[in-house]
Amino acid sequence: MATHGSRAQQAATRFTDELKAMFAAVSNIVFLVAVVALWLMEKPVFGHRQLHSSSLLTYIIGTLLLIPYYLFLSNNGLRSLGELLVSTAREGVPDAQDNLIIAPVNTSRLGRVTKNLWTPVTFNFLLVGWLIYASGGISNSPYSQVPLAMILIGQSTYDVPDIRFPAHIKAMPVIYFARRIAQLYWSSLLVVGSLLTGLLLIQKYHPLVTRQASTTEFFIIMLISLFASMCITFLTRRADRAAPRHTG
Repeated sequence: MATHGSRAQQAATRFTDELKAMFAAVSNIVFLVAVVALWLMEKPVFGHRQLHSSSLLTYIIGTLLLIPYYLFLSNNGLRSLGELLVSTAREGVPDAQDNLIIAPVNTSRLGRVTKNLWTPVTFNFLLVGWLIYASGGISNSPYSQVPLAMILIGQSTYDVPDIRFPAHIKAMPVIYFARRIAQLYWSSLLVVGSLLTGLLLIQKYHPLVTRQASTTEFFIIMLISLFASMCITFLTRRADRAAPRHTG
């Protein structure tokens, strides 16, 4: 990969799909531990199980299938992830990250689907959707905020493209800006919108749990989501500041 170019190009090469897949694998491991720990706390601390053991088992199995998939797509990126964390905290992402070994690209249709990072990400959203549904739905589950955090964290690792306003625009630039953002991120909006719509419908017609989770559970998951967002925002902000500015 080239190591020179615009600031946007530098940012795009540093957060490669391999590193994003590694982030996803580590995030799923951490979140799995958090879900299991919260489930163990529910009975002795809150007096009831918001998530049935069979539902938890389904989530665990799904996550344990997704993590190896992410690791496969990361192309053994654990070492690169460690280097990224250390170097970014100290001085920004080094140009050495541009020299990651990329696995050969399979040009077949099946290869493009299986190697596309959005494939496991989509299953990840469905898995989190199951977790929300099985623990009370959008209004009752402490995990209902997780899909929004996933989108915001994921978007922060992608290059931010320019939005060029047409010369003739006179009024309502905010509307034009919002429309362009919707065009840029339509796939993310579609995934989350479809997931939330499905959760609303299935909870209305076939609920598994109708009891609302404890406020403490909402608080714990909110803090975990916030801290994960802080970590990724720190890395991306440091990378942006370390990237050379475009002078051409």
